[in-house]
Amino acid sequence: MGRILGMAKVSTKFQITIPVDVRKKFGLKIGDKMLFIEEGGKLVIQKAE
Repeated sequence: MGRILGMAKVSTKFQITIPVDVRKKFGLKIGDKMLFIEEGGKLVIQKAE
């Protein structure tokens, strides 16, 4: 299992806020696209290149 970098709560509109430490670590910016990947029964969120 990988390291936990943060936690987010799903809102009533099924949205999540990416924690600031995660945004900084991966250089995420407004407008970036994210991929939602199923991997071994787990959800992986990855920045689209």
